[in-house]
Amino acid sequence: MKIISKFLLVTLVVAFIASSAFGQAYKKGDKMLNAGIGFGFGFGTGTADLPPISLGLQFLSLEDKISLGAIVGYASSSDKFYTDEWKYTYIIAGMRGEYHFTDSKNLDGYVGAVLGYNVVGVTTPTGYAGTYTATASGLFYGGVLGARYYFSPSFGIFGEAGYGISYLTAGVTLKL
Repeated sequence: MKIISKFLLVTLVVAFIASSAFGQAYKKGDKMLNAGIGFGFGFGTGTADLPPISLGLQFLSLEDKISLGAIVGYASSSDKFYTDEWKYTYIIAGMRGEYHFTDSKNLDGYVGAVLGYNVVGVTTPTGYAGTYTATASGLFYGGVLGARYYFSPSFGIFGEAGYGISYLTAGVTLKL
């Protein structure tokens, strides 16, 4: 939880410093890089050891309001049964499309869809003699509803809700 608090504090400080300039919302040709941290674990069970983190890049404009990009994410969790503890890792990689529905100078509201692959790794407890395998790897799909708010032409923050590596994600966004 301390990591999340520090990340949010740094994000807010940078946002307030940059707030004296005006930005612009999405327009055709924009390339946006998002770095986020998740709240509410989207994959797996047990206790999240590392909050879900993600990095996304919207790099291709199809129309005035439609962009395509890629997203990667990582999270880890653990489950304890009696005295044995299993550790899991989740790595997602996928493509993401967004429809931008606002025409504001600073606010970019969007709805998006994600299609990708989830790679699940499992570490069994030392000395465990049972037959346990993780079979959760495979295709995944999800959707998000989100917004980016720009404090300057190239810097902003974003928040989104939906299904992916987490249920809620917040972070910083940069126009490249």
